[in-house]
Amino acid sequence: MQSNFSNGTTAALNEQLTLVLLAHEQPRAVRRALRYYSALPCAVLVVDSSAEPDADIASTFSGVQYLHAPAPRFEHFTVTVRKVIERISTAYMAVAEVESFLLPEALGQSLAFLEAHSDYGTCQGYSLAFEAHADRVDYYRRDRKGCEDYSDDSAEGRLAVLENDGPSFANAVTRTDVLRRWFASMGQNFNPNVQGNGYSDGLTAGAKVRVLPIPYALHERRSATFGEVTEKLFESSWNAQLGEPVRRFEPTQYIELPFYNQAFFDVLSALEFLLHAVPTSQVQLEELEAAMLKQKEWSRVHRNTSAEPLNERLLKAFELYAFNQDVVQQLARSLQADGDKEQAQKVLAWGQRLAAATLEDNGRLFDATQSGQLLQWLEARDPSAAQVKDISRHLARHAGGPTFGILLLDLEADIFKLQATFDSIMNSHCRAFKIVVFTTGDLPAETTLQNTLHFVKVNESNYVDKINQVVEQSDCDWMVLAEAGDELTPSGLYQASLELLGDDQIRAVAMDEFQRQENGTLAGVFRPGFNLDLLQSYPGVMARHWLVRRQVMVQAGGYAREFKKALEFDLLLRLIEQGGLDGFAHLAEPLLICTAPQQETNADERRTLLRHLATRGYQAEVGSVVPGTHKIDYRFTERPMVSVILHGATDLEALQRCIRSILQRTRYHRYEVLLADNPAYAAALGNWLDSQGPHANRVRLFSAEAGLSTANLINTASQHAQGEYLVTLAADAEVVNVNWIESLLNQVLRPEVGVAGAKLIDEQGQVTQAGLILGFNGLVGSPFVGEPKTAHGYMNRLAVEQNCSAVSFACLMISKQLFEAADGIDVEQFADAFGDIDLCLRVGQAGYLTVWTPHVQVIQSGALAQSEAARQAFGEKWAEALGHDRFYNRNLSVEGSGFTLGPVTSVAWAEVMKEKEQV
Repeated sequence: MQSNFSNGTTAALNEQLTLVLLAHEQPRAVRRALRYYSALPCAVLVVDSSAEPDADIASTFSGVQYLHAPAPRFEHFTVTVRKVIERISTAYMAVAEVESFLLPEALGQSLAFLEAHSDYGTCQGYSLAFEAHADRVDYYRRDRKGCEDYSDDSAEGRLAVLENDGPSFANAVTRTDVLRRWFASMGQNFNPNVQGNGYSDGLTAGAKVRVLPIPYALHERRSATFGEVTEKLFESSWNAQLGEPVRRFEPTQYIELPFYNQAFFDVLSALEFLLHAVPTSQVQLEELEAAMLKQKEWSRVHRNTSAEPLNERLLKAFELYAFNQDVVQQLARSLQADGDKEQAQKVLAWGQRLAAATLEDNGRLFDATQSGQLLQWLEARDPSAAQVKDISRHLARHAGGPTFGILLLDLEADIFKLQATFDSIMNSHCRAFKIVVFTTGDLPAETTLQNTLHFVKVNESNYVDKINQVVEQSDCDWMVLAEAGDELTPSGLYQASLELLGDDQIRAVAMDEFQRQENGTLAGVFRPGFNLDLLQSYPGVMARHWLVRRQVMVQAGGYAREFKKALEFDLLLRLIEQGGLDGFAHLAEPLLICTAPQQETNADERRTLLRHLATRGYQAEVGSVVPGTHKIDYRFTERPMVSVILHGATDLEALQRCIRSILQRTRYHRYEVLLADNPAYAAALGNWLDSQGPHANRVRLFSAEAGLSTANLINTASQHAQGEYLVTLAADAEVVNVNWIESLLNQVLRPEVGVAGAKLIDEQGQVTQAGLILGFNGLVGSPFVGEPKTAHGYMNRLAVEQNCSAVSFACLMISKQLFEAADGIDVEQFADAFGDIDLCLRVGQAGYLTVWTPHVQVIQSGALAQSEAARQAFGEKWAEALGHDRFYNRNLSVEGSGFTLGPVTSVAWAEVMKEKEQV
């Protein structure tokens, strides 16, 4: 953008004006701003409050001063300006955030006015707010027409007008001396956050102020600190074919503001090009993720000869977002290949214009998004041409491998969605499939079940029966239900072909998938191994797109028409009823890219879950805490005695808080509290208990040797326990919810459950432990640490009950009978640490589940006891389990807070084939 300063200045501009740009963790915005201001003949000072310095700024942009001044984001900009005021050597200065744009001509006119009027200290014009989107820029009213000349000779008079008018002069051209005097007059304890509009007050008190009737600045709406952003005025969509924006105005406009002229709109056109070429705002980048994902899909070369031609798809991609250089280059090459040289030259010229404005190829922005990372991860798992040949030969030696029947629902008769599915199937490597389309539309051809593609005419009332008929008659080994528009990943079925060879005991297989979110982006759904409680809690995600052995499906009676919105969930529940929990597998490979389910109440899910629970003998109730999920109350009538064993007592005050929380917040009546009789606090504790009233009689002291480890103490306490169920509770913990014992019993009274554990939080309400993952953060650890207790977490796993490998002694419930059958805690190896995890794993080996419930919350640090000897013993004993936690997903990272995509890895196809040959 060319500068257009007035010639009224009498000295070199770089000796007259310093532009101070404020940045915080915004490296792209800094570079865009410096590109925008590069033609201004003034001094530029970047004040960067980021945690780490941006070393390339000064070297990349000549003449730019760079100051790294680390500070929190919420620091008032006045504080920052105060830090740098003595560095300003010019007579005038202006301050702006890097996502704001001060107009060059307006800076020149303001500076010229101050040069000509020595009694004025500040000058600016009027500003708009903008919000950049993927396909447009919206403009909002920011300033109002008001007093334009604060010319009263007294500071009091000018401030009185300012108080009524209320504009901000934060970004005005200002005499540096006026600011210096104001800062000098402020005390060291001055807090601009509680001083109202102190900066503007200081400038107005220091000298006269002029507001020129000119467009002055545009401020990014999200970061507009000053001024009131109100009505939307107009929006501007860029038309790449025309090479200029097209504007649409809202009904209400404010013509008294100086924005409605061609010269200003010409300035906006240049600015908008830059905004689209160098996107930085969160809103814009989120929308661009979806747009670039669509571009990526349109740009893909299809093996399917009936797919939409590539050049037509590339043209749509270009029209969607013309500032992606990858798309521009692909379109130009495609047009040249088709002989359309004239149009190709126009696209190339656009590409040159774009290259001159961008900081980097915008296509690379997509690679850093979640959608981009998922696609890169998926592409890395594609077999090479040589591997495809090896796999094909391997499958041929095994009668071609298993065959798959893809049951495709097309109840909306949407040919475009069907085409997307067909394209994806043709792009996949697996060829051992048959597709049956159940459509409400006209049949495009006469087909039979012997055809690779077969169409079946259905309606809303009969499609479930038609599916079951096809399944009975099919010759495929495995069936999967999908919907038109779902896309197969290139190698999902291919890997399933290998993994399922020879595994005759498997009845059903869950795979991972990518889901399209409502905003058009992708999210990875990396499921755990078979997880009964997570399946019941969140079937909308856990019960979708299973590969089910056809013979098993027929024996189970197929899908049930009375549960149309929960077909797969109901089938899985009936498989559990008929064959127990065996035969369910998980393959950690995405099978489909599909639409994310709606997070809403599903009556069919609830009804079939109640049916299933009744079949298993429960008179249960099913509610919901989070839409789309289920919370089961098994409605047990038993009220067994529960012994709460307190362990790790070292601080009397903490112990008293723990006991008080139990006595005051426990609704359940049949419980006792067991505590080792420790001479160090026995007398003081006894006196305190006497003051707590009759309910303190529940606390019972037992004799134990001094200095016992937690493991030994719990073993000893269990022998004194009168309860049928034991709860281990850290003596520095506090129970939060009154139904905590009932909620734990709600799980461990189930015959298949051995252990139940709670959500641990700190006093600030942040998660400290949410079930334990083997092999996590070194050996064993918890995901979601630091998340708010109200967060739902990845796949709602902070909000629903689920199975996990282990929970900790900080809050753990187990039946006394099972505890004794497991010989208690192994104090030979794990007296000092890992006894809780070892116990859970041994209980798991015996066939019982461990359930983690978020509906029991306990305040406790969640820190696990450590011992080098115990660590080594645990690592040796449970080496195989530590290699992969079956309730986690091997594609997810085992570091940090968990449930993030792990490193990009390729599939070890050769190892899979070798393993199957050995089987």
